[in-house]
Amino acid sequence: LVNENKANWKSALDAFSLLSETIIKKLSIFIQHLPEQFVETFVFIIAFYFALLESLKSRTWFFIYIPSTPRKTIKPIFDSATQLFEKFTKVEVVLFLTTFTQLAIGFYTLHFSSPIGLSFLISFADIMPFLGTGIILIPMAAFFILTNQPTLGVIILLLYAFILLTRQLLESF
Repeated sequence: LVNENKANWKSALDAFSLLSETIIKKLSIFIQHLPEQFVETFVFIIAFYFALLESLKSRTWFFIYIPSTPRKTIKPIFDSATQLFEKFTKVEVVLFLTTFTQLAIGFYTLHFSSPIGLSFLISFADIMPFLGTGIILIPMAAFFILTNQPTLGVIILLLYAFILLTRQLLESF
């Protein structure tokens, strides 16, 4: 029994020694590369700052590096794509905020435990491709209906219908 106990302690000490040696090696490698990573990050931040500063003046500043013949073709396409992306982003932000507000008010009125977090989660799912508010609200309503809380389930379905109606009106507007 004593020999077995000593063997266990010896193997534990060997494992601890190996672990501490590995940690020290990885820490020393990390410390060796830290100045290099700091310089790379600093240079990236400076370059990013100046690129953003140039982009505020003109979004097409980098087209000077493209030959003039293809530039005439590519620049209008880039400008129209940028404008389309801006419109899409603005619409998505408005829809996200509208859905979030409606859900937060609805969940707060229904006395849910964390209305803002739940509203944010569902609104975020709404802006993801192929997802929407229905992927969470419909199963939630079904859960409440099946757990003998049909009033709450129907109210959630009505909230879902109201959100869909509002989204359709805002998207068409």
